[in-house]
Amino acid sequence: MNNSYKDRMTITALTILASVLGLAPRAMAADFLIPGIQGKAAAGAGQTVSRGASSLYYNPANLSTARGVQPEIDLALARITYSYQHSDTSSYVPATVSAITPLATVGLAWNPVAQLGLGLALLPTGAGTAQVDKGVPAQLSPGSYEPMDITRIQTSFRAAAGASWSFNNMLAVGAGLLYYSDTSKLTLIRSGTTTDFLVADFKGTSKQFCAGARLTLKDDYVVGVSYRTAATRPYVGTLAVNTASSNATEGIYQITDFTGVGYDPAQFGLGLEGRRGRFGAFFDYVREQWSGGRSILKQGLGGDSPNIDLIDTNNITVGARFWPTVKQRLEVALGINGGNMGNGDPVTKGTVLPEVGGVRVGQIEAVGRTIFAGGYRYGLSRSTYLALAGAYMTGAHTVPVGYTQEGTFTLNVLLMSAGTAYIF
Repeated sequence: MNNSYKDRMTITALTILASVLGLAPRAMAADFLIPGIQGKAAAGAGQTVSRGASSLYYNPANLSTARGVQPEIDLALARITYSYQHSDTSSYVPATVSAITPLATVGLAWNPVAQLGLGLALLPTGAGTAQVDKGVPAQLSPGSYEPMDITRIQTSFRAAAGASWSFNNMLAVGAGLLYYSDTSKLTLIRSGTTTDFLVADFKGTSKQFCAGARLTLKDDYVVGVSYRTAATRPYVGTLAVNTASSNATEGIYQITDFTGVGYDPAQFGLGLEGRRGRFGAFFDYVREQWSGGRSILKQGLGGDSPNIDLIDTNNITVGARFWPTVKQRLEVALGINGGNMGNGDPVTKGTVLPEVGGVRVGQIEAVGRTIFAGGYRYGLSRSTYLALAGAYMTGAHTVPVGYTQEGTFTLNVLLMSAGTAYIF
């Protein structure tokens, strides 16, 4: 085998891992594609500034700000690039996953009586489309590579429902349920043939409960708090591997049960918001408690110290607003986020998986992120507005020499979004 073929293998290694274990676009979308256009404009802040049905993903008490019947839609396009460079740069070239993902947040908030707010929102993170990679060199055994055509069909979404109750003009509380469903089918075919090498079908679901409160100290000063429970998301399915030789006319398939698990962290959030005249500011703090999932996700992986992954993370966002006219609002925000990014979600249990291009399948790495965001909102009438938002995330994490994935992980995400809401 020539060196250029090996190099191509290392370049596409993460594409293989992403396809097999669901990194792109589903896992990325779930964590990085911020729900709602207000959330994108505010760099992911939402403890006080989120509105309408999409506030269920941040603080359900903000449903109390709904008036009448309020549908909303946010159409966005995301470009996601995730790369890994092994510390041994003479042996490994960077492996990169790059995807362009369209998505939408749709929701409906309803205020049937003065004290009660109801909401329902949907965030698709996989639209059932097929992701196809042809001629991907796959490592079948140490030193042995073979080109594969990889197809992945995915349907996944996050849904949220909840309610809020206002006790007076100062205090509102809310509660909700977040539901996550992911169904995927992966097929690897030897390039130039019609013979399946591997077929995997798997599905996982999970639920998280959330609650929050919103306290209006004065008309222009607000405090918000929220809490979301942790959730384990088991994956089940089947894995069929063709054990026949590459020149065989018929396949010999070994079928086994596939079991895996994903983990959604518990979250505690605190937000402050204030306005003075035409100027306003907001602050969000969110702590994600990942440590409860460490023992689950590490099963069967071995090797690395658990201190390197699934760390509890702290996310801080600050932002400013300006109202040039009554109908217009401009805002900018900066977010400093910890984050857990992986090339394996769901993570296979009970199996020690090999390294491919210097990357161990299933390892989760913490990639801190900086988010730059901004938005513009224009009120067409008292009941309708149009909004534009953009956000750019960037981050890197270096794993020390001596671990199975020593090297640097880099993440870049660009989000562009347009949305509208109408109050009946």
